[in-house]
Amino acid sequence: TLFPYTTLFRSRALRWELFGQGILVTAVCPYWVRDTEFIPTAKDTKNGQAVRHFPMASKSRTVVRWALIDSKLGLAVSTPGPVCFLHRIAAKFIPHFIMIAGWEGLRRL
Repeated sequence: TLFPYTTLFRSRALRWELFGQGILVTAVCPYWVRDTEFIPTAKDTKNGQAVRHFPMASKSRTVVRWALIDSKLGLAVSTPGPVCFLHRIAAKFIPHFIMIAGWEGLRRL
C-alpha cells in the first residue's frame, strides 16, 4: 500500500501528464468508510483493540457520489465529506505531529 500523500502526488503527476489529452484525474481522499471491508479488517489485526471507534464514518455510496461530482467539476482532489474536507484544510496549518496525535486520541475513544 502506498502512503496516502504519495498516492496523492502520483495522481497529481498523472493528471498533469494526461491533461493535454483531455483526460482529467481526480484523487479521492475520503474519511472512514463504514460499509467496506476496511473497518472489520482493521479491527481483526494484532493492534485491533486500538481501533475502536469510527465517528462520522461515511457510506460508500456517499463517497462515490461526491467523488464523481468533484471529478465532473474538474477538481484535482476530492475530499468527499465534511470531516475529510476540514482535515485537509487543517493539515495546511497545523503541524503533522499534532494532527497525528489528535487522530490517535480520537480513535481510542
